[in-house]
Amino acid sequence: MRVLGVLHQTGGLLRGHATARAYTNRAACRGQGRVPRGEERAAGSTSVRPSRANGETATDAPFRGEEAVNSRASRPGKVMEVEIKLRLKDEEAHARLAAALKASYRTTHEQENYFFDGSSAELSSARVILRLRFYNFDKKALLTVKGKQVLVDGVGRCPETEVEVPPDQARGYLSDPNRLLEAGLPLVDGLKQQYGLKGLKGLGGFRNVRQEFDWEGLVLELDQTRFDHGTVYELEAETPKPEEVKPKLEALLTKHGVAYADSASSKFANFIQKSLR
Repeated sequence: MRVLGVLHQTGGLLRGHATARAYTNRAACRGQGRVPRGEERAAGSTSVRPSRANGETATDAPFRGEEAVNSRASRPGKVMEVEIKLRLKDEEAHARLAAALKASYRTTHEQENYFFDGSSAELSSARVILRLRFYNFDKKALLTVKGKQVLVDGVGRCPETEVEVPPDQARGYLSDPNRLLEAGLPLVDGLKQQYGLKGLKGLGGFRNVRQEFDWEGLVLELDQTRFDHGTVYELEAETPKPEEVKPKLEALLTKHGVAYADSASSKFANFIQKSLR
């Protein structure tokens, strides 16, 4: 797998006043009906490594037991993720929200995300995602398996299991994915048995800068995600009560004039499809 490359500039800006109005805030969206998915494109300045993937799309989402109060960077084990995902219009919307939340800032994670599939596409054909994520270069590495996600009206749900692995060993998996199959990790051994994996291949990946903020007992995650084909901006919040929390988040964005829409795709789907919607 190639190492993450030099950032390059690309397009992806929303076009036209109608699209801008549709994105302005949730109240405007309700007045006009659901924002057309084709118009839900974020501004793009761009990024990292070339993608080589051609597997079936899947997704990215989360759930934290009783209350979503901890950073997912420290969450162990298997969970059913439930996450609110709101796509921000552009860099200006991202900056506006970051400024509004400045007083509750807690930390920033520089993330590198890499994905793997079976040598015969065994995982993608089952809509299973195998991801290796590095935090702040080599400070931490998490190996994650995600099942099929359902993403409806900006709320994603999917099963997830993850395990921490030594960062130096994890880097070795990038150059030789098959070392993962021989690592003796129960998480990977389970995939081998369930899907008959004989080998693994790297799909590529993308970078993400995640700022975390404390807000009403939740951890809000403000993302700037850079693909080879552009950049997207997103607000995420894990909670077991999305029907209660989502209207509050929408009110927060509207109050501060942050243009947004329900996320229609996960970041992984954007990566695979080379899309920004």
